[in-house]
Amino acid sequence: MSIIDSINRFFGMIVDTVAQIRRGKILLVLVLYFAINWLILYALYNFSSPAFHGAVTWWVALIDSLTGSADAEAFDHFPNHLYFLAGKFGWAKILTGLLFESLALGLVAAMFNSRFVTGGLDRSYNRSFLRLWPHLVLAWLLVNLLTIAVGEFLPRLLAPLTETPRRLLALQVVLLPAGFTLVFGAFMFTIPCLAVYRENIGRAIVRSLRIFIHNPVTCLVLAALVLALPVALSTISSNPVRIVESFRPELVYWLLLLGLIVEMPANFLWMGATVRFLADQAD
Repeated sequence: MSIIDSINRFFGMIVDTVAQIRRGKILLVLVLYFAINWLILYALYNFSSPAFHGAVTWWVALIDSLTGSADAEAFDHFPNHLYFLAGKFGWAKILTGLLFESLALGLVAAMFNSRFVTGGLDRSYNRSFLRLWPHLVLAWLLVNLLTIAVGEFLPRLLAPLTETPRRLLALQVVLLPAGFTLVFGAFMFTIPCLAVYRENIGRAIVRSLRIFIHNPVTCLVLAALVLALPVALSTISSNPVRIVESFRPELVYWLLLLGLIVEMPANFLWMGATVRFLADQAD
């Protein structure tokens, strides 16, 4: 395939995915998952409300006991809780991701597949899809744990080389996003393969890596498009102390909320484009 054909195929894949935005059921799954996370974020932000205070106090104490921190007393005072909001919400998001995001992404991928391959929704997946849930959870864990590993170990590995502010900025703006893109690009087909082929996690991982090896540019460019806004917002909100002390304290909450909002189109593009690619391979 020529370079021009590859470029046309890539843009066609994106256009076909965006065209599916009119499909309300696909968007509904992503909106419902967003609503779950937003409610948790709002409860942590508005912790003093009688409706949330008991649950939030319990959650913060639980995270403190698991991580060995001692933030519970400080969290219970405005605006101190904004210093810890991103961390406490991050742990909650891991839990909702395990329980719901893996299943939501799998359902979205299955819906895209029924659009791209059969031209209509195949209702049979409703009866059998739950059996894939454990494999979807493992795939979600794989992608997220590898991403977390890059975020944790790459700065430590390069610490001797990032002693100046300019080098540290290069790490945060260039090297870390590049690492995230590389890992995500290699494994981004794992969940779609599970949803489309109904295979086990091992075969889905092998298939995803094989696709990456044979189509590295396509995978990396698509991964960069999917990750661009979520990674940028995550980088900005990763320093709550500076945000609280230099800007309005409530900006921490709004940045986290914006991060949840941009995840919806990012996940839509991720599932739609990868399933469109798999459909093209099957032709």
